[in-house]
Amino acid sequence: MGDAQWGAVREEVALPLAGMHVYGSAAALYVAPERGRNGDALVRLEIALKKGRSANTFDWEHKIAVQLTLRELPVFVCVLYGWVPRLDWNNRGKDHVKSIRMEHQKTHLYLTIREAADSAAIQISPPDAFRVSTLCVAQLRQNFPGVDAQEMLTSLRNTVGRMMAG
Repeated sequence: MGDAQWGAVREEVALPLAGMHVYGSAAALYVAPERGRNGDALVRLEIALKKGRSANTFDWEHKIAVQLTLRELPVFVCVLYGWVPRLDWNNRGKDHVKSIRMEHQKTHLYLTIREAADSAAIQISPPDAFRVSTLCVAQLRQNFPGVDAQEMLTSLRNTVGRMMAG
């Protein structure tokens, strides 16, 4: 089977996306596909602090959760790829007490999520950034049927990436 034929087969296979965990020294992040109220394919971020100093368990009962909207998801992806250096969104959530800050720091990403006085932060390694970006791009593509992955990434870089790079 030639490369062109194999590429077409890969494009036709739609596997269900599963959520993924990213573990840091002080917190853990859960990234999951989610549907918005109007059916948009979005991404949910949940972050929880570590329980105790040496425990490998996290306080998911007191997690902070945010949903990345269809307007935010392209910017989030551009920061993951390093096309935009950072994002800083405040006044989120129904009570406007949540915020998200993510910065591309060359060798890793640093993500902080806050809700009122509570906050949790995590350093995201390159392999984990790859996994998260793959899920995010897959969700974006669901909202734009007929746009292949290469076209989506080129468009993101040439629009959001260029306009927000500073």
